[in-house]
Amino acid sequence: AASGGEPAAHAAYWKEHLAGAPPLLTLPTDRPRPAEQDYRGGRVRVALDEELTTALRGLARRNGGTLFVAVLTGWAMVLSRLTGQTDLVVGTPTANRRRGDVGGIIGFFVNSLPLRVDLSGSPTAEDMLRRVRGVVRGALDHQDVSFDRVVELVNPPRSVAHTPLFQTMFAWQPSRKGLLELPDIEVDPVGIPHAAAKFDLSLSLAETDGGVIGYLDYASALFDRATAERYAGHLRQVLTEMAEHPGREVADLGLVDAEERRRLLADWDATEGPEALPPSSRGGLVERFEERVRARPAGTALVRAGERLDYAALERRVNRLAHALIGRGVRRDQVVGLHAGRSVDLVVGVLGILKAGAAYLPLDPGQPAERLSAMVEDAVPALVLSDADAPPDGWHALASVEAEGRRDDAPGIDISPSQLAYVIYTSGSTGRPKGVAVTHASVINLFDNWRARMGDTPGEATSAWSSVGFDASVHEILLPLTTGAVLHLVPDDLRGDPEALMGWLREHRIVQAFLPPSYVKWIDESPGTRLEGLRLRQLLTGVESLPEGALHRMREALPGLRICYGYGPTETTLYSTAYLDPGPSGRQCPIGRPVGNTRLHLLDERLRPVPAGVTGEVYLGGASLARGYLNRPDLTAERFVADPFVPGARMYRTGDLARRLPDGNAEYVGRGDDQIKLRGFRIEPAEIEAALLALPGVREAAVLADRDAGGEPRLVAGIGRGDVAP
Repeated sequence: AASGGEPAAHAAYWKEHLAGAPPLLTLPTDRPRPAEQDYRGGRVRVALDEELTTALRGLARRNGGTLFVAVLTGWAMVLSRLTGQTDLVVGTPTANRRRGDVGGIIGFFVNSLPLRVDLSGSPTAEDMLRRVRGVVRGALDHQDVSFDRVVELVNPPRSVAHTPLFQTMFAWQPSRKGLLELPDIEVDPVGIPHAAAKFDLSLSLAETDGGVIGYLDYASALFDRATAERYAGHLRQVLTEMAEHPGREVADLGLVDAEERRRLLADWDATEGPEALPPSSRGGLVERFEERVRARPAGTALVRAGERLDYAALERRVNRLAHALIGRGVRRDQVVGLHAGRSVDLVVGVLGILKAGAAYLPLDPGQPAERLSAMVEDAVPALVLSDADAPPDGWHALASVEAEGRRDDAPGIDISPSQLAYVIYTSGSTGRPKGVAVTHASVINLFDNWRARMGDTPGEATSAWSSVGFDASVHEILLPLTTGAVLHLVPDDLRGDPEALMGWLREHRIVQAFLPPSYVKWIDESPGTRLEGLRLRQLLTGVESLPEGALHRMREALPGLRICYGYGPTETTLYSTAYLDPGPSGRQCPIGRPVGNTRLHLLDERLRPVPAGVTGEVYLGGASLARGYLNRPDLTAERFVADPFVPGARMYRTGDLARRLPDGNAEYVGRGDDQIKLRGFRIEPAEIEAALLALPGVREAAVLADRDAGGEPRLVAGIGRGDVAP
């Protein structure tokens, strides 16, 4: 016998059976798990009708199992789909009266058996049922080892936040009907409406009157009642599909029925219904700018340090550049590179290129020359404009090209909404950056959503903080100038200093701004003091996680402040979902709902909508979609795929993971790959690794995300040179 007194074979079985088992079943909860287990609980009813019960019993019998095994199989499938885990442990009680010395004794001898279920591969429902049957038989054959002893043998990671080995229990209870008979007395079981939550979830069922009834207990510290009811519904749905399609793969069995699926799809489709925006009657980007010129020719349009241009003066410079570009052969839908710092020339370049009918390619002077050269080589622009004193070979001085323009009237180029507006490069997993090609229509939809929710700020000061290579700059530069506002470019020496930036915003009476999440966190250290005296009424932020409460406290410090926490990759035109009403919550800010004329899908690996609360991959569609990747039809086809729910429509596969919250908003969960988002930029570690491997003598390279002493994200690289270990 082993040291605990049990036969060595029993001890060996449990150690082998549970070796490497996941210590926690990561169920999608409504609230974070408390640091210490909370035993408050709730209970919802579970019932399977006679028809389904009969079908399940027959399915089990054909595969050598019992009704208990069939229902346990379905419950394991539900837990797997909810968590994404294919290796999980479920507890089940056993009477533990096999030993002769306790058979006739009154008392509680129940033991708990950890059942480890493997759902890996592509098993059918029948395959899975047979797997579970084998697990149950093995556990029953070795049930004489107490649960405490099993825990001692396996020695899993311990936590006061949850039970060891398993956090869900499945109990098959004998029917209590007729269990107690008394002369001349009618006896019925009394239900227990409330029970302590010893586990996260505990499913207790009994076969009664041809059907199965029971209840699902849940830890109310983790789950809402509605969530537990939804999980019970998932179980009924999976069991129904198991009985109807036993030969189907487990992954093909759905958790939701057709009606719930339609509701999930419709709820986040803002291309129809009250959330959709009507077709714009305000014209395109160029027309809107020209309209503002006619309305406010003497009104200030652009301010940078001591330089100031009114709308008429800005229009004249823009028109001269546009005429010069047209004279150089630039045509509609071509790309023109724009290598410029955060200057008046940058704004003139953006608008001049657009007026020529072309799309601008921002080339941030702050980026390495090699990367800029790679972007130009990939984009094949008609020409590249630069504000550098000595532009690189083949590039043209912006001022010189502008001087070639002999006319300052509007060139009158007819610009279609489907034409390209800009191309912004993002990190590529192969080490080759990829250019996201965005149309005028997508930008207009972005702006119209903002205007519908926030309103315009004509004649008032707005700011532009972002670098030109970051797509927030599109919003910061073009929205003010197409709505009659006064655009102030944040001085470069203030961009990295949040305290100095607040002073600058205060001095210039800025009413609309973009602030990066790190600055919002800094403000949250003392919002009343750091926002005092600001005129800010409209704030755009996002691109990284933020505590929702930090945004709420900003609104409390600045009454009347409207906040848009936006989410979306460059491929969906800055942001495609928005959260607009932050509350006093300690959670991370949700990414919200789709903006008007866009749609959001959360799908599993088979492109099926995942139920509420379950993590799925984010797919975005509708008017926000970019045209694709410039000169990369292969990559465009890979990431911009057909929308299976909207004939003829496309959707972008983001690689991001999210889940639906009970309030109908989406919550960002993480990435499904190695991509990292840092200070608003999407970074593929493989691109940096490829650059490191290109260095002389470097044989190996690895790039990882880490956090500095202050908790801020950073990248850490390790290299191996020659025979030296990395």
